[in-house]
Amino acid sequence: MKKSLIEEIQRIHFLTYEKEIIEEGFLKNLFNKIKKIDDPKKADYLSPTVTDVYQTIQKSARSGGLSQQKSGSMEYQKGVEAMQVALLLLGYELPRFGVDGLFGPETAAAVRQFIVSNATAGNLDINPESKIMVATPEILSNMLGQLKELNPSDENIFKYVDPVMSTGGSSVFTDVDLTTKEGYVKYSQICQNFIDRYQPNLLNITGIMLANGAKFAYEKYGKYVPPELALSQLVIEGGIGNNDPDSRPIKTKNPFNVGNVDSGQNIYYNQVQSSINNYFSLIARNYLTNNKTATDLIQNFTNKTGNRYASDRKYEKKLSVLIAQANKIGQSEMLS
Repeated sequence: MKKSLIEEIQRIHFLTYEKEIIEEGFLKNLFNKIKKIDDPKKADYLSPTVTDVYQTIQKSARSGGLSQQKSGSMEYQKGVEAMQVALLLLGYELPRFGVDGLFGPETAAAVRQFIVSNATAGNLDINPESKIMVATPEILSNMLGQLKELNPSDENIFKYVDPVMSTGGSSVFTDVDLTTKEGYVKYSQICQNFIDRYQPNLLNITGIMLANGAKFAYEKYGKYVPPELALSQLVIEGGIGNNDPDSRPIKTKNPFNVGNVDSGQNIYYNQVQSSINNYFSLIARNYLTNNKTATDLIQNFTNKTGNRYASDRKYEKKLSVLIAQANKIGQSEMLS
C-alpha cells in the first residue's frame, strides 16, 4: 500500500469522529466500508468511462441531488465522485483531496464557485448567497450539460480514476495486473512462451515487447488487452509463424497489419515496438468500448463504428482456436 494510506486513514478518522487519536476497532470498520485506497485523490467506484460519469450524475439528479456531508457522518458516494470529476474537467479545482468521494468543505467550495459562475452568467436561477450547500438536480443537470458540451474522452476520465485491472470477460483469458512488476513479468512470460512455439519469428518479437504495448495502452486508455487476444491475432496476421520476408506484416514491420487494408494500402514502421504499441492502442481505443470485453470481440470482432478488424468471416473462429492454445500456456504460467 502507498505511504499516503496512513495519512488518508487519519483524515477519515478525524472527519468521522473529530478525534486525532485513532480508536480501537476503527481500522476494521473502515476497511469494511471502503473498497480500497490506492491514490486518495482518485475515484474508487467510478469506471474510467465518460458513459459512467454521465449516467452517475444523471442518477444523482433524478434522486434529488447531493448534499454536503457533515463532519462525523461522511460516507463515500459514487455520485460525489462523478460530480467531482465533472467539476475538475470544467475547471473548478479540488487541490487538497481531489476525487475522494466525500462531499466535504473543499467540494462544497467548488460547487459554490460553479453556482456563482453560472448564476452570474444567467445559466442558473439560484441564489449564490444561500448558505445551504446542496448540488440540486438543477445544478447537476446544468453541470452535466456543460460536461457534454466539453465532450471529454474516456482518456480524460481515466486520469481521475484509480486503475483497476479489467477482465478479458471470461476464463479463456488470463488477467494480470499490469500496474505491478509481477503482473508485467507474467504477461511477458506468457507471450514469450507462446511466441517460442510459433517460429519463425522474422521480426524478432518478444514477450517484453507485447507486455510493453499492453502496459502502454492500459496506462493511456484504461483498457486491458489480454495476452491471448494479442497472441492469436499476431499469428493470424502473420507477425509470427511466417517464413515469407516479403509478406505485408514482415515487410512493413507491422506484425498486426494495422492499417494494411485489402485495397493494398500499407502502413510502414521504422520500429516494430511502435507498431505493437499502435495495435494495443487501437484495440483499447476503438474496440474495447461501450463495455465490450475481449470475449465480445471473439464473437464479433467489430470496432465502435461497426467495422470489422478483418474481412475474413472465419476470423473469429480462427481466433478462438488460437486463444484456447494461448490460454493453456497462460494458465500454466500463472500456476508456476
